[in-house]
Amino acid sequence: MKTLNFLWKPKKCEDFIVKEVANFEEGKNHYLYLLVKRNLNTKELAKKLNFSYAGLKDKFSISFQYVSFDSFYKEKEFKKIDKGSWYYLCYLKTIKKKIKVGNLKGNKFLINIKNFPIKESLPKLMINYFDTQRFSKNVKRGKKLIKEGLRSFKRPNWLKSFFINSYLSYLWNKAIYSILSIYPGYFIEDKGFKFYILENENNLLLLEQKYFPILGYKVKLNNFEKNVYEKILNKEGFSLDEIIEKLKKINVKGDYRKIYIKPQNISFLANKTFIKFFLEKGAYATMFLKHIQTA
Repeated sequence: MKTLNFLWKPKKCEDFIVKEVANFEEGKNHYLYLLVKRNLNTKELAKKLNFSYAGLKDKFSISFQYVSFDSFYKEKEFKKIDKGSWYYLCYLKTIKKKIKVGNLKGNKFLINIKNFPIKESLPKLMINYFDTQRFSKNVKRGKKLIKEGLRSFKRPNWLKSFFINSYLSYLWNKAIYSILSIYPGYFIEDKGFKFYILENENNLLLLEQKYFPILGYKVKLNNFEKNVYEKILNKEGFSLDEIIEKLKKINVKGDYRKIYIKPQNISFLANKTFIKFFLEKGAYATMFLKHIQTA
């Protein structure tokens, strides 16, 4: 089966611009700010400044996101960390509840696609895979924690949870591939991970279900879903009952994720050197780029 290398390679942060779309209920309890940052990690900056946020944004980017403080911070603040890294905070208003992960509606993206080969007819649907930002070495670490390391703690800290969720995301991707592999397609390879892209995205509309579960002890699997996961887990060295029991001990509840989504408001700027689009929360802009790369 044909395998293509992912060809989009950003050269500078300005090649990837992302802006959150969200609504917040007005109130007097918390202070809402717009954070603009370049070449900085959201979580590390949040820990330093003590703010809450709705989503992690790529470090190598220009990102616009909403954050909240429990008390008034400053009207405005610009700080240069080093030659290529800075952030800007601007106070907007007070809101009723502090921002939490998942508060977003989605994100707007503006991405440099100069010299990136794209299809003449862009797909109207995309498979909602987790992308490589989620994985790296985290998959092996997460699997090891589930397999061997859970005896040493009752509830994992944030980092261990991230590793575990990365592994569960990896399993979800494999499940979706196993479902979609009956349709013609090809692979896009990126950083050692392969993603199966359909030749005709309209085949996604033939699926009987739009959501597929991410493993956790509270998720109810139907017979089809059990069968899909059992085959994958058998190759991974687990049984389905075993991994569900392990996830229950560390309070990993699981979730349901859309198998495919519809990119919205797609347009081109600057003689087609930039593409602009909107994706609902949880979807990866780089996954959309994988779908539009010339097959």
